[in-house]
Amino acid sequence: MTHDFRWESPPKRSGRYAQAFELAKKVASRPGRWANVAQYDNYNTALSRASLIRNGHLDGYREVGKFEAQVKPDPQEPEKYALFVMCVERKRDETT
Repeated sequence: MTHDFRWESPPKRSGRYAQAFELAKKVASRPGRWANVAQYDNYNTALSRASLIRNGHLDGYREVGKFEAQVKPDPQEPEKYALFVMCVERKRDETT
C-alpha cells in the first residue's frame, strides 16, 4: 500500500445532501428565526423530514448545527404542509 501525499480539495458535495447542506447554512445564517424551507402534499412525509432534522439524522443539517423543525399548514398554500426550520445552535467551524 502506498500513501501519496497531495494538497488538494475534496470533491464538491452533490445531490440531495448538497441541497440540504446549503439550505441548512442559509437557515443558520439567521439563528433563532423560523424559515419555511419546503412544502409537502403529504403530512406524514413532512413530519418525517422534520423529525430527521430535529434529531440530527440528516448529515447536511447536522454538520451545520442543531435545528428545531415543525410542520404546519402552509400560509401561502393551505392545501400543502410547510416544513418550518430554525437553527438553535450553530457549529463554530462550519464545513464549506
